[in-house]
Amino acid sequence: MPRQRNPANEFGRAAQERYIAKLAATGGATTDRVDSALSAALAVFRYEAERRGQAKNVERIEGIERMAASILVERGGKPAPVVRAVRLRTRRLDVKSILPLIGNDLSDDDQQPLDSNASVSSSQSLD
Repeated sequence: MPRQRNPANEFGRAAQERYIAKLAATGGATTDRVDSALSAALAVFRYEAERRGQAKNVERIEGIERMAASILVERGGKPAPVVRAVRLRTRRLDVKSILPLIGNDLSDDDQQPLDSNASVSSSQSLD
């Protein structure tokens, strides 16, 4: 059930609605969708590194996991549940369903891709 509107928050709510509408019109992404995509990309990176026996890349992702957990603990989380939550995001059970989404062309009419070598096919190295 949606929350009732608070008149004190109307200015911020209206601004957020305009922002979401602008993103929808331009094909942009909200920060929560970006965060989800980043965690999915990390999960795929880890999966591929483990599958290929790339110990250095597994160490790298474990370092990223530790950094994320440390940030969350500094913000008030308890270590054990925070580490578990981070690992659930980077060691996803559905990682194989994400694999087909990786490697899409990132170019469009408005801007250049992030990196022309950013996509990783199954034959490329993650190093």
